[in-house]
Amino acid sequence: MPLVKANFRPLNGEERNVAVTSAQLHAHACIICGNAPGGLQPAGHVYTPVADGEVGWLVVACPTHRTGEAA
Repeated sequence: MPLVKANFRPLNGEERNVAVTSAQLHAHACIICGNAPGGLQPAGHVYTPVADGEVGWLVVACPTHRTGEAA
């Protein structure tokens, strides 16, 4: 599965560059670990580059990673 480079702006914690899967980008898997357990909650946004700027995506995190901390 190809990864997309993005800038992650978590609800808590420092902004950082990440590589995300389609499932993570579309809020179907945890932005940190990539797992898709029950209880996914909003975790911030990722921004992907486009020709004239960037596009923002709401992302989610599993209960373990809700604070936006790195795995």
